[in-house]
This record gives sequence, structure tokens and C-alpha cells, in this order.
Amino acid sequence: MTQDAARTRREAGLSVAGWPLSRKIALALAIPLLLAATLGGLRVQNDLADSRNAGSSADQVTIIQPAVDYLTASESAMVAAQNDSAASQGDLIDAIDDITTSAETLTQARDEANLDELQAAHVNALLDLSQAMRGEGAENLGPATWIALVRQLESSVSQLITSVNAAQETPEPRLEQLSQAMSGRLSLAMQQGFVATSLAQSSSQELFSEIGVEASAIDRLAGSVEGAEEQTAALRTANTRHAGQIRDDSATNLDGRDAYAPYDEITQTLISGVTTSLNDAASDARRNALIGAVLTLLALGAAIFIAFAIARSLLVPINRVREGALAVARHRLPDAVARIRAGQEPEPIKPIDVTTNEEIGQVARAVDDLHRQAIHLASGEAQLRQTVNAMFVTLSRRSNSLVNQQLAQIERLEHDEEDPKRLESLFRLDHLASRMRRTADSLLILADAPNRAAGQFSLTVGEALQAATSGVQDYQRVQILSHLGTRVGDDAAADVVHLLTELVDNALTYSPPAEPVRLAAKLGSDGVTITVTDSGLGVPPAELEQLNRDLQHGAEATPDTARRMGLFVVSRLAERHGILASLARNPGGGMTATIVLPPSILPELPQTAP
Repeated sequence: MTQDAARTRREAGLSVAGWPLSRKIALALAIPLLLAATLGGLRVQNDLADSRNAGSSADQVTIIQPAVDYLTASESAMVAAQNDSAASQGDLIDAIDDITTSAETLTQARDEANLDELQAAHVNALLDLSQAMRGEGAENLGPATWIALVRQLESSVSQLITSVNAAQETPEPRLEQLSQAMSGRLSLAMQQGFVATSLAQSSSQELFSEIGVEASAIDRLAGSVEGAEEQTAALRTANTRHAGQIRDDSATNLDGRDAYAPYDEITQTLISGVTTSLNDAASDARRNALIGAVLTLLALGAAIFIAFAIARSLLVPINRVREGALAVARHRLPDAVARIRAGQEPEPIKPIDVTTNEEIGQVARAVDDLHRQAIHLASGEAQLRQTVNAMFVTLSRRSNSLVNQQLAQIERLEHDEEDPKRLESLFRLDHLASRMRRTADSLLILADAPNRAAGQFSLTVGEALQAATSGVQDYQRVQILSHLGTRVGDDAAADVVHLLTELVDNALTYSPPAEPVRLAAKLGSDGVTITVTDSGLGVPPAELEQLNRDLQHGAEATPDTARRMGLFVVSRLAERHGILASLARNPGGGMTATIVLPPSILPELPQTAP
């Protein structure tokens, strides 16, 4: 049974239905809060990812300016290499130094720009491709070699810009415009290079081709670069002028380094615009991530606070209803019923401390109504019991009055009767009437009415045993083994005789007709112990345990006590005078009823302090 109970409790703990209400509410509130926290965390995570991407894009764009500077230095070297004059050779050496410096700057930017593998590969290709431009003997490279290297270098820079633009979540159109500006600048550099070479007349076809390429690049820049109208207009004018100079064979250096100024301004505007835009985007993304995190935490905090407040508003009144209902069931109602049965007024009903009008408040009022109705029913039961007790007292007194009249008539007949057989019959009638009077006295005991004979006579224990024997039918079967002279108090004498009579009558009833019932009394330190022993069938152990509980604590009127009315009367009398009564099985069969008369009803014994 213990293992089954433990298993039942364990299964109830695993089942949601067996959980306490606080755990159920916590689970019901935790699920949406957990989902909200998950969604909020994902939102913050996305914002942080956007912030990281924007920051990474801003870092990657930093590689473009060094790459463009690297390309422009190479273009200057290419133009200087097209002429073998002393001035051009000096410009070439200076340009090669600029290429070396730009390569170092590009290498440092590569290491700091947080590039991906493809972008880093493009930068490495740039550096490897231009190795010949900045190594020993670079000034000895031929003009055609410089032109080929610069064209490849421009293509690599364009691929780097394209890869940086492809890494953006939203492609940046200004990076495409930057490629157009670089293409136009390269075409201008090629024009200056072709003009500077001694083969300029044979290269007129290439010159006009580069003029056309630059014009197309200028047209694309004019329609796309915002705020560069002045620069594109100047470039278009210069392009037209350069074409006329080439046709007239009057071109010298095509405006030299000053011709690149509009391209450099457009390039600087585009790069700074892209850098500013990406830095702003990264800053906005970080700010959005921070705001999102703060708002998510505030929303979760508010949700948890509201959930806690709602849970508390549910659990506090429910706990009050629970505690109030348990207090009513375990203490207040039993105490009120006990007071009502004792003839006292019950304490006023204390309503459960829940004042709301919703379902929980309605349950609290229902418990109060149940409490009130239970007390009302207990009061009605007490009134009914008082009425029944009054009826018992009335019936008992009427029956006693009739029995006394019958006994008086029998005594007169006995006084005048001389026939022995009739006299014996009159004695039996007299004995039967005495038993009827005992039954009437039992009604008084059941009604908790005092015995009218109390205080009218005093008996010894031996005399009480004799009187108990004379009140049963088969008194001849009773053997009195003790004649103790200890006196019983006047107030308890009649009740002790009645108690013993019920026990003797019960023993005679449930024992074989030929077997005797033995009465014995013994004086001890705790009072006088009287035993009533029979040889009957006995009582089953479980039933015997219940009978002893009733004898010790006072029996209540139930169908079982109605079947054993004699023992019910014994329990009432024992409770009235503090007499200890118990039943036990005999080893040889039958039962032994033991009663202990306390010193409080034995005036000759010394009284012990309570």
C-alpha cells in the first residue's frame, strides 16, 4: 500500500492535472513570455547582425581609396614612361616611388579592412600584378608594357570595387559610378600617353578611340552622379577640345595633370559619400540594435510584471479561499457543531477575506453560504436532538410511573398470596418489571438526563455487583467472585449499578445458556477494577477495536450503536463519571469486559490531584 501510494503521488507530480495551481499558472504565463523573449531575442540578433554587416561594409569600403590611389600613381608612371626625355624619366622615377608608397598603404589597408576571401584575393592580385611597376628595373619597362599593366590594373580595381559592392546588403550605385569615373580617367591617361610618344601620328586611331571611351564615361557620369554637374561639364568641354587638338595635330600634353582634377573631385565625392553612407548605416544599425534590445527588455519586463500581477491577483484570493475553506472544514465548522451540541451559541461566521465579485469571489461567498447552511443544519439537528431527548425523558418517566404502579400492585399481591406457585409467578413479574424500569432508565441516559435515583442511596462494590445481578433475566448463571466492601459515592451508585447490569446482561445474551458469567472486583492504586467474563463467541478484532474506541471516547448514535444499545448506554455512563471501560478477548474463548472505577467516585479512597 505504501509503494502504491508513493507511485500515485509520483504519477500525480508528473501529470499536469496533479500540479498545484501556482505551477499551472506559471506554466501558462511562461509559454507566451518565452515565445515573446525568443522573438525579441531574434529581433535583437537580427539588428546586431545588420549592425555587424554594416560595420563590416564600412570597413571594406576603406580599401577603395588606397586602391584608387595605387591606380592613379600607376597611370602617372605609365604616362611618364611614354617619352624618353630627361624630364619624363624624372617624372617616371617619382611616379614609381609613389607606386611603392601606395602599395604599402594598400597592404596596410588590406590588413585592417576586414575583407572577405574574394576581396582579399583581388587586393593580392593587384599587388602581384603591379610587382613589376615597383621593382628594380621598373624604369626600363617599355611604353607598351606600361600600358598593358595599367589596363590590367584598372580591370582588377574595377573587380575589387564590384566585389565590395556585391558584399553589401543593398548595392551602392555610387560604387558603380566610381568605376565609370576610373574608366574615364584611364582613357584620359591613355590619351596623354599616346600624345607623349613619338609614335603619336601612327596612334591617332587609338587616340580617337580613347576620346570616344572617355566621352561615353562622361555621359554616364553626367546622368548619374548627383552634384557633379560642374565637373562633368568641364570634362565634356576638355574632351571636345582634346579631340580638336588631336585632329589639328596640335596636341602636346592635353592639359597635363590639371586635366585629372575633375575626375579626382568626382572620385573623392563618390568615395566620401559611400563611406559616409555606410558609416551612417552602421551607426543607425547599432543604434537600432541598442534601441531594439532596450525596448525588448522593457517589453519583457513589463510583460513579466503584468503576468506577475495577474498571477498574484489570481493566486492570492484563491489561496485565501483555500485557507478559508480548510479553516471552515477543519476548525470553525467542527467547533461550531461541538458548541451547538453542548448547548452553547456558535461563534459568528467570519466571511472569507475575498471582496471581489468575479468567479473567485463567488466561490468565497459560496463557501460562506455552505458554512452558514451547515451551522443552520447543525442547529436544526441539535434542536431535533433536544426534542427527541425530551421525548425520551417523557416516555421514560411515564414508563417508570407505570412500572412503579405495576410493582406496587405486584407487592400487594405478593403480600396477600399464600400459594407458592403463584407467589413464584409474582416474583417473576416483579423481576420483569424491574428490567422494564432499567430500560426506561436507559432512555433517560440516552437523553443525557440525570438519574432520578442519584444521591438517594449508597452501596459498596459488592452490593453493586449483587444489585446488577438482580436486574438481569438469568441471574442464576451469574457467579460473583468478590464481595469488596469499598463504598461507591451516592451520586454514582445508581449509574454504576446500571452500567454493570448492562454488561452482565450483554454477557448473558452472547454466551451459551449453560455457561456461567463471572463477576470479580479488585482494589488497586488507580481505583476498583471490575471484570465481567463470559464464554461466548466473542467479537471480531476489527469490530472489537471500534467498540473499545466507542467505550473510551463516547459513542455517537449510529445504526451500529443502535444494534448494541447496552454498550451505548455503558459508554454514556462511563463518560459521565470518568469510568474506564474496555473489552478484550479471552484466551479460551469469550469476552471480558473491564471497568475501572476512579477514586473520584470512591469516597473512601484518597483523592489524587488532577
